[in-house]
Amino acid sequence: MKKHPQPTPDVGGAESMSDSITLRKMYKYRLFRADKKDRKLRHKLFVASTVWNHFIALQRRYYRLTKKYISLNAMNKHVLKLRKTQRFTLWRDLYSQVCQNVCWCVDDAYQRFFHKLAKGRPRFRKAKKYASFTFPQSGYQLVSFNQNEVKDDEKYIRARANLKIEGVTYRFVQHRPMLGEIKTLTVKRDSVGRLWMVFSVEETMSIPETRTGKSGGFDFGLKTFLTDDEGRAYTSPQFFAHNLGVGGVEAREIGCEDRSFRAND
Repeated sequence: MKKHPQPTPDVGGAESMSDSITLRKMYKYRLFRADKKDRKLRHKLFVASTVWNHFIALQRRYYRLTKKYISLNAMNKHVLKLRKTQRFTLWRDLYSQVCQNVCWCVDDAYQRFFHKLAKGRPRFRKAKKYASFTFPQSGYQLVSFNQNEVKDDEKYIRARANLKIEGVTYRFVQHRPMLGEIKTLTVKRDSVGRLWMVFSVEETMSIPETRTGKSGGFDFGLKTFLTDDEGRAYTSPQFFAHNLGVGGVEAREIGCEDRSFRAND
């Protein structure tokens, strides 16, 4: 067995020049069930829902009084100030950047509403239906991961991975490795209450460009379907015409069965 093969594109004997493109990929892994540890993540989801509902109420109240909108920068500064007060000590259970990410979600929802990409203004959310929170930069640590081995059929073997969030270690099943730079981590709860780890990874992929150094031309005609620049002629595929005989035989068989059925009646 081998680990993490890096496949190279086969371009034959032609000249090739490769280009690269950077893209984002999402890797979703399910957490092992551990009720005591899961309770802490569910508590963080509850705290994130209170931050969301607070800023939805704040935006509505501010618009009702001033007819203006609170910017994202102002919300980010305000949430950090509120976390230091005695009234909002609950928000300290949530990482500071996660609180700011909730504010970003509120701002994104309002921007979609302003640009008429959403049906209505952002609404309050129940804590039990609040689905996720995101670590945009830090606040977590991957202890062990990408230990998948590859079988002979080039399929990955599942492996266990460990992740630390605020000193608590969580285990999840890694069915394939992450082959890029991790940007964000999202803890997500699905409709049946299961918890998932969703990693946003930035990967660089090579795009092969194959060329032979030759140019060619093709002409579509009435008598001949296609003629290339070297004089070779290509006839029309006529896929339906090739199956007319088979279709006629099947139609006659069905007709015979139908007539015999009527005769028996």
